[in-house]
Amino acid sequence: MIRVVPFEVNTFPGQAENLRLIAGVVPELDTVQVDLTHGTQFVHSEAELHTYRNMMVEVEEVALSPQESRDFIHRVGKELKGKAR
Repeated sequence: MIRVVPFEVNTFPGQAENLRLIAGVVPELDTVQVDLTHGTQFVHSEAELHTYRNMMVEVEEVALSPQESRDFIHRVGKELKGKAR
């Protein structure tokens, strides 16, 4: 799921990182994929996963809801199409 963090939010955890939290019904299988300039890192340790899970909760608190995020993306897409003409 994609969530938009509005520009009005000055700072939030992980803003300089490109990461994905892959989580399922079995928490022991959860993984974080972090894309770095020198490659990709996969995080599996419970301590690190705990840190990333908490970070994602904080990001979700400042992000737009899923519906608001979709609306925002559609609105920006329409604006960009209008400027391309």
